[in-house]
Amino acid sequence: MTSEAKILKEQGFKVTENKIAINFEFNGNHVVFWKKSKWFSGKSVNDGRGLKNLLKELGNKNPKAVAGYSNNPEAYNHLIGIFQKHTQLKLSEEAKSDIIENMKRRFNINLVNQ
Repeated sequence: MTSEAKILKEQGFKVTENKIAINFEFNGNHVVFWKKSKWFSGKSVNDGRGLKNLLKELGNKNPKAVAGYSNNPEAYNHLIGIFQKHTQLKLSEEAKSDIIENMKRRFNINLVNQ
């Protein structure tokens, strides 16, 4: 595994590598980093050259940046608590369940424990 592939893997991406390129997914789209030219391209990034520039493109949107929660009831309850505090609303248990299901379904939320 090349150093570029190791760095991308450390950033939380599932990397596949062949003789020519490093491949991974970002925001549901395929991204290619060509080893020889150091050029990268993909639907979810602006094309460019160099690993440093690729990492800038990925910014804080990579999987590790979605930090702090695990996909469990406590994480969702914490988010609901924040919502209630800012809106000054008291939600019923049924409303909380509806919000959790809507978050999972509509926004494809997959909270990850870091």
